[in-house]
Amino acid sequence: MESGWFRAQYITADATLDGIPNVIIYVTRNINEEKQKEEQLIQISRTDELTRLNNRRSYEEDLLEHRSKALAPNLAVFSADVNGLKKVNDTKGHIAGDELIKGAADCLSSAIGSFGRVYRTGGDEFIAIVSCDDPEGLRKEILEKTALWKGNYSEKVTVSVGYAAHKDNPKASIDELEQMADRDMYAEKKRFYLESGLDRRK
Repeated sequence: MESGWFRAQYITADATLDGIPNVIIYVTRNINEEKQKEEQLIQISRTDELTRLNNRRSYEEDLLEHRSKALAPNLAVFSADVNGLKKVNDTKGHIAGDELIKGAADCLSSAIGSFGRVYRTGGDEFIAIVSCDDPEGLRKEILEKTALWKGNYSEKVTVSVGYAAHKDNPKASIDELEQMADRDMYAEKKRFYLESGLDRRK
């Protein structure tokens, strides 16, 4: 028996004077190809073109799901932002800046892997929703991945990473965890610029 998606319809070939069908032709048509194209379009609409990560639309849709149910005890939200992107854009051009963004995306995706989903939510801004028992270990893994990265236009990429774990904030909603992760990320970014002696505005 053939399986897949089918569209069924019937046509009345003959009917009585009062409209009751006597003969009906029933037709089915395989629409697997149409459904595959539809699913591809949905996937494209949820994918960031530059990094191939999930995009903001995908993130907002997934947030709705998390808001509708109790959060898992091991759920954590990560917030990440590329350091020094403006300087690279200004001195080496946007091609080099895009390379940094893609490099950061690859490192995040590689480190997080099956733990969760990574989203590019802005220019050089990323969010990940993960399930893991050691979020601090995962943060270190992300930073280790970025430390090994080398590009064609830049020798390195550095990323500020913050997180908020539900186990540490059991009463927090998914939106509150995102806000906490953002604050942690900005604290890490401030520390990076202080330690590196770089001017964040340049």
